[in-house]
Amino acid sequence: MLTDIGTIFKTYKGKARIAVLCDRARSAETGIAELRTYYERAKWPERAQILEAIEEVTRTEPETAARQLEWIIGETSNLAPAIQREASRVIANCAQAFPTEVSASIPSLLLNSKHDGTIVRWAAALALAAIAKANPKTRAKLVPVFEKLAASEENNGVKSHYVKALKTIQKPTK
Repeated sequence: MLTDIGTIFKTYKGKARIAVLCDRARSAETGIAELRTYYERAKWPERAQILEAIEEVTRTEPETAARQLEWIIGETSNLAPAIQREASRVIANCAQAFPTEVSASIPSLLLNSKHDGTIVRWAAALALAAIAKANPKTRAKLVPVFEKLAASEENNGVKSHYVKALKTIQKPTK
């Protein structure tokens, strides 16, 4: 199976490659596990594309990543910004379906919220906001953090994730 995924990288480019990787992730119960096996031997650009495909699949099918969440959470600490970004986006997609499990990513996402790269901060904010919305147990801890991050963040796109999350989670319940 590893050669099949390797062939995907040799045969397809750009969006077509991501589409084929998405099909592979959806193809069987072991789809994401198979991608992970290849991922472990791949260089970072291929790793980022594998995570991008997983992110795309988990937008509509978060349950496909259930068995791989621990690994994906670990990738938020990866040194490559593209991998941090994609892993964070997968976590955001899975937060509603797996609110307790994705909470384990909070420490690394908080570190990423101070990253030099805007896209890493944006993805961390997206994931943190999704976790806070999905998991009431994390809210008390994250509300003051979001307030500080929103006040200090210069990028409006990043800041908007914190502001929207604060509005959502601080709404009075009827």
